[in-house]
Amino acid sequence: MIQKYSIDEITKLLKKAERYELLEQQGRLVELPCSFETLVFRVVPDCSKCNKGNTPEECGNKIFSKCKKKVMPCLFTPDLILEFGKTVFATESEAVVASVS
Repeated sequence: MIQKYSIDEITKLLKKAERYELLEQQGRLVELPCSFETLVFRVVPDCSKCNKGNTPEECGNKIFSKCKKKVMPCLFTPDLILEFGKTVFATESEAVVASVS
């Protein structure tokens, strides 16, 4: 069924589309992987169980790769945008796979 729109509604839609087009041209339109405050899963270092007795302080350098990793649930926030697909994942199973690789 075709929905009928008034001229005012069409004008508003066109202005909104024009605004999005301008933002996209300026490189300011961003598509987020999910909404903020959505439950996501983050891979974090678990240095309390390092197999070589490393301290948590040592995890910031090359020894980090020797530490185990664990998956923690968290809410998606702006500071996690660049980590999505690297250490932050939409599903727990994706995060578990990343934590062992």
